Amino acid sequence: MLAITGCGSEAAPSETPVSASPPESTNPLDSIRPDELYGVSPARNISLQRYELEVPGLPLEWSGARFAILSDMHLGLWEGNQEVAAAAVQAAVDAEPDVILLVGDYIDQGDQLAALQQVLAPLKGHETLAVLGDHDIRTDSVEAAIRQVLKAAGVRVLSNESVSLQRGDASIRIAGLDPAIIRKGWEEQKYIISAAGERGRTPILMSHLPAMATRSPRNRYPITVSGGVFCGDLEVPGTPRLSWLQGDVFPNAHVEGLDRLFRVMGSTVLVTCGVGYGFIPLRYGAAPEVTLLTIVPLGGSAGTGAALPTGEPAAIDSLLNIYQSVTDTTTKVIPATEVSGSKPPGAP
Repeated sequence: MLAITGCGSEAAPSETPVSASPPESTNPLDSIRPDELYGVSPARNISLQRYELEVPGLPLEWSGARFAILSDMHLGLWEGNQEVAAAAVQAAVDAEPDVILLVGDYIDQGDQLAALQQVLAPLKGHETLAVLGDHDIRTDSVEAAIRQVLKAAGVRVLSNESVSLQRGDASIRIAGLDPAIIRKGWEEQKYIISAAGERGRTPILMSHLPAMATRSPRNRYPITVSGGVFCGDLEVPGTPRLSWLQGDVFPNAHVEGLDRLFRVMGSTVLVTCGVGYGFIPLRYGAAPEVTLLTIVPLGGSAGTGAALPTGEPAAIDSLLNIYQSVTDTTTKVIPATEVSGSKPPGAP
């Protein structure tokens, strides 16, 4: 099965002031253009990461359905993040997916609410679902304002619940977690995640926090879509990065050759590495990205195949022809402590 698994002023969007002359920065890195610091021209180098994953029991009407996934805009963390996020949103819309999924961390400064409105504007008229990220709930007023902006853009925000989507004569459910779940105890987290979707009808779970997949009931969500991880080449201790995810959160669980995919509790966790930049070059060597996910029934392919991070076609039609079968093989790569449902070492 699969699981999908991204301060300043806190005025409401209509009250957000627009500063014509932002204060001069004292950070020396702010004087360096992102393309010089990171080796890419951010807004012009949006990377499209393509994956095709199987879903047991997926209605045939949903075979080949495509999802565009974006995360971690972090508006306000770097001066150019609005331009990068806008380019990523437009790239997602231009890909003409069936559904667009937003997985959190939209703003880092309260005065970026108007910028978020502008970034989300192209989503009007497109089926879009969202969850919030941990940065989005740092205060009640920030959370409320972000929810208001998302709602005004026609985006449905999921908070420990699922929504039904129709394609042809068949429906599926998409579930989404509120990041405040991290403040709950381990057993309560497991209960909330279990109750968010319906067994056999909820192929995708959205969670900004990838580690929540370790709390999921085995085989409940075939795919978990997550963000909250930077994929740059620079290792900064204490920051969310792929090496931390691979070594501490999901030890020995990543799909070989595909460092954004993990097999956890019978679910395939797909991590999108986001679009936002920061004053610390966490994205050094990593272009901002939009993840394009195609879902197909177990044993069937939409013909697109799965793609390696380089964009080169994989040699198999579907990753799960190897990494998932009717008889789940997850126990071969997941530590026994996690399989039994207890907290795995290193998980937050």
